[in-house]
Amino acid sequence: LEGAGTENVVVGAIGSRRLQATITGPGGHSWTEAGAPNPIVVLSKAIAAMERIKLPRQPRTTWNIGRIEGGMSVTSVPERASCLIDLRSVDMDQLISLEVQVHRALEDAVLEANDDAGDRRLSLHVATIGDRPAGTLSTEAALLETIHAVDRHLRLRTELRIGSTDANVPLALGREAIAVGAGGIAGGIHTHSEWFDPAGRELALRRVLLILLDAAR
Repeated sequence: LEGAGTENVVVGAIGSRRLQATITGPGGHSWTEAGAPNPIVVLSKAIAAMERIKLPRQPRTTWNIGRIEGGMSVTSVPERASCLIDLRSVDMDQLISLEVQVHRALEDAVLEANDDAGDRRLSLHVATIGDRPAGTLSTEAALLETIHAVDRHLRLRTELRIGSTDANVPLALGREAIAVGAGGIAGGIHTHSEWFDPAGRELALRRVLLILLDAAR
């Protein structure tokens, strides 16, 4: 079960890689250590380079910086800066290519900063904090036939979608898997204004039950 909605069913898995990139350095006082490599500035240059990466429209591929942090005060050269990066694509080859380009943007920014840094060099660490493979449910899958039969019975219009859900792994392994809404309506997803209205949820729960009963035979 994934989010709200009654007629939606996720049959295509969007692959994703989540990275945490961290740049560290000696830091120091903003006056006495002026000119020391600044991790926040260097990370910003890397992000600007990522913005220049050419992304294909098809297969759709995206990236996002979801969080950035670093530094202690306005009077100090920070010792650390980090960001969280979300990479997504419906095609695993494109996802790998994008990840390589993001790594290159980070590495190039640090190498450039270290060219004239002497012994005040910066270090880069990139950790993978999330990994979901891409995949697609076969149009001939028995589970998809069940969905269509249940929706006809309930007089629902089946809305086939792609998404990043817990169905990703089994779909990538060639197993039959789907993600369906648990009813109600929602909006403002992933913001402080996110909301949910449970109206009409009973129909979605009937749908879930019928899918389970038919799949279990």
